[in-house]
Amino acid sequence: MSIQGVKAFRVIAKDSEEFVRTVDFYRNLLGQKEKIAFGDATSPQQAAFFSAGDIDIVITREQITAEAKIEQGPAWICFKTDNPENTLIDARKRGVLIPNDVVNTSFGTKGFFVNDPTGLALYVGTAWKS
Repeated sequence: MSIQGVKAFRVIAKDSEEFVRTVDFYRNLLGQKEKIAFGDATSPQQAAFFSAGDIDIVITREQITAEAKIEQGPAWICFKTDNPENTLIDARKRGVLIPNDVVNTSFGTKGFFVNDPTGLALYVGTAWKS
């Protein structure tokens, strides 16, 4: 298995107002300014990246992308791997049901998406630059 650890916990806001409130919440909770932020209320996407130790907390507002092909709730866990193809093959060999294949994502990475048995959305793939 080539998963190197959790890259990020991703929080998805429903709209621009919820995005602003959520960014303010994490900014005040963590006591730091975001590492990277992009988009505004008129953009199709907004994102803010915070450091939380070895992982990022990523708050996004965007239209749900078709490449995921999974149930997408308000939160994701994102795992980093340099080789998503081999990671997917290894997981399937161990009996994990993953109906989707590796895709190139709209946010410039390569990976696969799956829901755990409770419905939590997972991304397993290459890391984005943050």
